[in-house]
Amino acid sequence: MHDSKIVTVALEGLENILKVGQLSCGPDGANPMVNLVAECGGIVKIEELQSHENHAIYQRAVKLLETYFGAVDEEDTAIAPEIVDGDVMGGQYGFGTGSAGLDGGGFPANTFRFG
Repeated sequence: MHDSKIVTVALEGLENILKVGQLSCGPDGANPMVNLVAECGGIVKIEELQSHENHAIYQRAVKLLETYFGAVDEEDTAIAPEIVDGDVMGGQYGFGTGSAGLDGGGFPANTFRFG
C-alpha cells in the first residue's frame, strides 16, 4: 500500500495488538500475538516497510521490529568513515587514513596536499 495514512493507521493497530499480547504472555513468556504475526508473514511485510518513502513509516516499522521481534539495528561499518583521534587530524573524519602513519612532514601518509 502506498497511501501513507492507511499504512500508518495499520501499523498503529498492529502495535496496539502486540502491546495487548505483551499483557497476555504465556508461561514461557512469549507474546502470542508475535507468533500469530510471524505465522501470517507479517514480519516480512514489516521489514518491507523499512524501504517506504515516508520516513515516519520507516521509523515505526523499525520500532516494531526491534520491540517485538528482536531485530537489532546494525550500523554498516563498511560505509562509515573512520574517526581519527590524535593531534594531526584533531578527531576529524579520516577517509581511508587508517593507521598508515605520518609522512616526513607530519601529515598522514596517504592524504592530499596542495601546494
